[in-house]
Amino acid sequence: MTEQSDPKTRNRKRSKSLSLLKMKNNRLYTDMMSYCKNTNMNDATLKEVETFRSNIFACANMSLYSEDSVKQFTYISSNTCKNKCCFICNWNREKRVRSKYLSWFKDNQQLNQVSVNGKSKILTADQLSKIKANDPGIKVNYDLMHLTLTVPHYLESGFNGDKYYYSRIVELFNFMRKDKVWLSMVYGGEFGVETTMSKNGLNIHIHALLLVRNQQQSRNKLHRFILKKWSHLTIAKNSTRQLLTMPAIEKMFESNSILTYHDLIDIEPRGGTIIGLETIYSYVNGEKVRTNDWNSVELIKAIMEAISYHFEPHAFNKKDKTIDIPLLIEILPKVKNKILYRKFGCLHKEERLNLNYKNEAAKLQAELAEFQEMQVDESTGELTTGKEYFILNPSHVCHDEQNDNKIFLSKKGRKMRKFMHVNCTTDAVKVMSSMVLKSHGKRSNYLTSEKNEMELHVN
Repeated sequence: MTEQSDPKTRNRKRSKSLSLLKMKNNRLYTDMMSYCKNTNMNDATLKEVETFRSNIFACANMSLYSEDSVKQFTYISSNTCKNKCCFICNWNREKRVRSKYLSWFKDNQQLNQVSVNGKSKILTADQLSKIKANDPGIKVNYDLMHLTLTVPHYLESGFNGDKYYYSRIVELFNFMRKDKVWLSMVYGGEFGVETTMSKNGLNIHIHALLLVRNQQQSRNKLHRFILKKWSHLTIAKNSTRQLLTMPAIEKMFESNSILTYHDLIDIEPRGGTIIGLETIYSYVNGEKVRTNDWNSVELIKAIMEAISYHFEPHAFNKKDKTIDIPLLIEILPKVKNKILYRKFGCLHKEERLNLNYKNEAAKLQAELAEFQEMQVDESTGELTTGKEYFILNPSHVCHDEQNDNKIFLSKKGRKMRKFMHVNCTTDAVKVMSSMVLKSHGKRSNYLTSEKNEMELHVN
């Protein structure tokens, strides 16, 4: 059995990742506390920061492990905080995203064009199976493309006087997607909003994964449409650029071989003219070669990069893998209750791609799925009995890198673990789910006791 397919090896790596990310959460918790002591904040921001710090501190404190008769430990599942800026939750989200999307693309290497009530529709495999079409339809190919959209923004005024223009950029993107030209070329996709800091202040921008109708020059035709449409939608009222500069024109021609000087007439110089639209390619003999191989490494990487906003926290520095704390604190109250992600077109309401669980019990049951591979009693179908189950903060769980990441507990961890009086894994998960529900509303007391017990492991 290879390392990749060995459930025990995967489980130990998963446990090790959890412990390391728990310590990253702890470090972020203390770093934010230090920063806040020396920074003046209004009440709304302070409330959001304290809520966030409490979330990441408590995340996965309630983690379930088992110990068998030969003192082998196995990680099962955790209660998590679901915060968009939590390292643990984004790690969990990344695993779910990768699994769901790669499975979906394998089953939808083509889409289905059918007539429904006299109207032509593009349907996924699941959607086709649920409706009664007027005809069997035809299979259609599509190209995957990664779109990046920005708007003109300035240090003091942001975009047209709105420094935190999250809602506005989403509204403009939604408006562009209703255009007949867009609808004739793009079958569907998904988008997310990312925030970085630039010399012109907050750079709030959109990343989108597009399923584009396969045709000759599909990328260039779509790019030309977006360039014209987006520049008119995103006019900056205080822009001083009344004409396109030669450097800007040269960049446009470099990025699109079918653009003509006549096209320049339809581009608004005061709007957003930097359009990132990339197809998936690989290098062969130093040259870019487009790939449609659904099993290729390039395709998988491209998909994950395009949808990385699912599992990268806000204000995340990709270069050094850290959180920009001042930026995070600034935007926390601004992104609350904002729609920063959405599926559209043929991916709208595609249930297979939904990431959220109905409740915590459903999440724990889903996490149990991989653990079910470990040891199953063939006669009963239940996981092997004779195990002891306990709950422990993963920052007290250690791993022997010289011995296949074998799990062991720190001295403090052995004292702090809380045993369950259950006979099987399913019952342990049920008990933990019940404990999670009871802990809601009692979090302040729970956190206080944990904080008194905890050594932050920041060294």
